[in-house]
Amino acid sequence: MATDFQGKSVFDPTALAEHYGLTQDLAEFICVNHAPLAKLGNDHAPLTSLKNIKYVLAFAALLLFISHWELNTAVGKFARIVSASVPLDETLGNVMGLNPFHDFEAWAMLKTLQELSNIKVPAMTVKEELEAWITDARRRAGRYPPESP
Repeated sequence: MATDFQGKSVFDPTALAEHYGLTQDLAEFICVNHAPLAKLGNDHAPLTSLKNIKYVLAFAALLLFISHWELNTAVGKFARIVSASVPLDETLGNVMGLNPFHDFEAWAMLKTLQELSNIKVPAMTVKEELEAWITDARRRAGRYPPESP
């Protein structure tokens, strides 16, 4: 992401850290309490145990947004949705929109790295990077300088 978006203006999702926390809480609640999702995950790490949590996070963010970011209100709306009868037209309710929490952790890390502007990362070829990694691994293992052949 850092390479793809270098020098470009992007939305900073870290400004929404509080909202992201609420979204995580609601998504976790949904994953634990909604039977179709609960059977796919585990109770100790409901969000990380699912294959793709982005859709649940987007849904949770939408519920919270229309609930004025009140967690209990959003839980109530979720309960009403899952207890409602199936609509005659299943295409009703399809929504497209921007999910501001898409790759939130990665964007937050990039922002942290951006704030460390004094750090200079030298440009290296793949071979140079691999050699540096091997040298560092040998040093950590107590085998540096490398043994002669």
